[in-house]
Amino acid sequence: MVFLPYQPLLGVIRLGDIKASAASISQRLSSMESLRSEHVEVWRKCMQYSFPLLQHGFFGEIVTAENGLAELSRLNDSTTTEAVRTWASHMISGMTPSNAIWFGLHMSGQDDEEKRFLSQSARVIWENIHNSNFDSLAFEAMIYAATAGWFVLYIDEDKDGGYHFELWPISECFISSSRPGQPIDTVYRKFKLRADQAMTEYGDACSEKIKEAIANNKPHEQFSFIHAVYPREDGDPNARFAKNLPIASVHIDCTNKSVLRESGYHEMPCCVPRYTLIPGSPYPVGPVYDALPDAATLNKIKEMEFANLDLAIGGMWIAEDDGVINPRSIKIGPRRVIVANSVDSMKELRSSADFNIAFMSEDRIQAQIRKIMLADILPPVEGQPRTATEINERIAWLRQMLGPIYGRMESEYLQIMIERCFGLALRAGALGMPPESMGGRSWHVKYQSPLARAQKVSEVAAIDQYVGGLMSVAQQDPSVMDNVDLDKTARYRGEALGVPAELIPTEKDIEKRRVQRQQMQQEQKQDQMAEELQLEAGKKAMER
Repeated sequence: MVFLPYQPLLGVIRLGDIKASAASISQRLSSMESLRSEHVEVWRKCMQYSFPLLQHGFFGEIVTAENGLAELSRLNDSTTTEAVRTWASHMISGMTPSNAIWFGLHMSGQDDEEKRFLSQSARVIWENIHNSNFDSLAFEAMIYAATAGWFVLYIDEDKDGGYHFELWPISECFISSSRPGQPIDTVYRKFKLRADQAMTEYGDACSEKIKEAIANNKPHEQFSFIHAVYPREDGDPNARFAKNLPIASVHIDCTNKSVLRESGYHEMPCCVPRYTLIPGSPYPVGPVYDALPDAATLNKIKEMEFANLDLAIGGMWIAEDDGVINPRSIKIGPRRVIVANSVDSMKELRSSADFNIAFMSEDRIQAQIRKIMLADILPPVEGQPRTATEINERIAWLRQMLGPIYGRMESEYLQIMIERCFGLALRAGALGMPPESMGGRSWHVKYQSPLARAQKVSEVAAIDQYVGGLMSVAQQDPSVMDNVDLDKTARYRGEALGVPAELIPTEKDIEKRRVQRQQMQQEQKQDQMAEELQLEAGKKAMER
């Protein structure tokens, strides 16, 4: 991203100064709805076997806990649900942990002043991200990523300062990319607001129907709106008016097909990471899609198991219609007397069901689901405690498996989020005054999360092995150490391990320390020589 000097905007453009067309936005939304509808049933099926409540809302139905409970009652096994939670926890702890800074900012050819500014900026941004509502939404976002393969996280400035994050329900969102193979840069959201909420948000720009609802004491009546976020062809990052910024923001009132507000953003405000892309579509599927056949099979086995469990507990009987017993009305139960001509008129039937086969099939399928969702890496400790070596090896293997997933998350999630947060903080003055030398130069993000550091562990191990081998040979031939620059090696190793930049001294500081050390050594040597001369003079005086 190119570093641009801050210029204040001259305000948001309201109704009456609008160039965007409500009709064109509504028409494009209709086309995007058609394209998304082809994949909705797949996402709903994945949610049905993991988080049933999330599958509602795609077709305008009201989402309630009651209709989610109805779907939950049809779910006979919670293995997939547990695996999704575990997968989401792995992704959060591996990418955006709240207890350790997980990214840094870097600029090619940076000097010490620029490096210090970027390091301090990264820490300020990280602190503000985790002081906001981000952590409360990150887990829910990853649940969407696991079940449907994508989510939409909106980032803006909080009215009281800092960042404000919103997790938009994917049932309300429609996405596209202006360039094939690139991250999502077009997001249309179709949502509903109560009449009082609409008046608070849009004021006098609201339609007459909304105002009538307020006047008639119907503040809870709902109305539909569209928020379109897309790149402007002629957008200017240095623009002083919001309507000319690179990313457009247009709010549409669906009641009367009018534009309520047109604004803009310096950076893309929506992060839309995707798991596995559907060929020829901007939409993806999540890891639950791979486990869906096993989840459906497991649910069916559980259904048959419960049916046979009812037979095993209540029993199955055969009765003879002997004129006394009426098999159609007889009821078996405790403290009941059954009248019959003979004790042989009614007998218990043995079930041929084999629960052992069901249990074995369940265990195998449950293990397969956990394997697909990477939820079996660190199973619960049973019996003997696991050693630290075993745990470290399992975690390393987990990070290796998540590496390819993490690559897409970097470009479509973390990169966009950090660029947006950096721009908001810079324009708010939270980062202080940057060095003038940074103007117009490009900077990029260096990830220091556990997953990112895990990918550099092999480099650190290679460095240690190489330097260690040279030092062992240097005992016979010290000149072999000329094959390595120990200063650069030490600095690179510290950066790869995620050591904060403020703990690593600059090259000027190191040179200054070495000069001071040499001066001290020379002074000590001179003092030692002076003492030796004095001792020698004293000895000669005593000999006389």
